[in-house]
Amino acid sequence: MIWDDEWIKINWPGRCTLEFAELYSNHVGYNIKKDTLRKHIARSLKLKNNFREISKDVENYIIENYSKLGWVKINKAVRDKFGDESIKHIRNIIRKYGLRVPKDIVYKNLDLDPSGTLSIQESTGYVYIKIDHGKWCLYHKYLYEEKYGKIPDDYCIIFLDNNNRNFDLSNLYAIPKKYQRYLNSNHMRSDNPDITKTAILWCELKDVLDKKGE
Repeated sequence: MIWDDEWIKINWPGRCTLEFAELYSNHVGYNIKKDTLRKHIARSLKLKNNFREISKDVENYIIENYSKLGWVKINKAVRDKFGDESIKHIRNIIRKYGLRVPKDIVYKNLDLDPSGTLSIQESTGYVYIKIDHGKWCLYHKYLYEEKYGKIPDDYCIIFLDNNNRNFDLSNLYAIPKKYQRYLNSNHMRSDNPDITKTAILWCELKDVLDKKGE
C-alpha cells in the first residue's frame, strides 16, 4: 500500500481516527480501515493524536437533539451554541450511539435554504433536495408528493409551462413516463400550460388507440 504521508501529517492533527479514516479514504479513492490507518500513523510516522475529547455538554446536546433536528440543523445548532470546533464531533457521536432521525421529523424539519439542502444538477438543470442522509430527490417531485401523495414508479412530474424553476403546484403535473417520451419525440413541449395539457390528452388518445391496435 502506498501512503500519502505528507497529506496525513498536514491533516491528522486534532482529528479522531474514525473521522480521519473517512477523510483519507475520500482523499485516496479507496477505503482504509481505521485500525490500519492508526497503526501506520503511530508506528511509521510516529505521530501522536492530539485529538481533544468532546465535552460532555456537547455530547449530551447532540444525543438529546439530533433525532429532533436532523443533520443540517444539528450542525447549525451545535456551531451556534458551542462554536465551530465542536461540529467536527457530530458524526462520531451519531455513529457511536446509533442515532437516527424519524422520517416524519426529517420531512417536518427540512431546511429549504438553497445553500444548504437544495442543489442544481449541472447536466440537466433540475433542482434536487436532500431529504435524508445521502439521499436526494427531484425538488418538484418532492413538492408534488408532499401535497398529493406518492406517485407510481412508472409516473413522473412535468412542468406544464416547461420552466423547471416554476415550482408552483399548479404548474406540476403527474403523467406516465411513456407520455413524456411521446411529448419529447413529437416536439410537443410548450411554455403554454394549456397547450401542454392538450398534448397530454393527445398522449392519452394515442395510448388508447395503440392498445386497441394490439
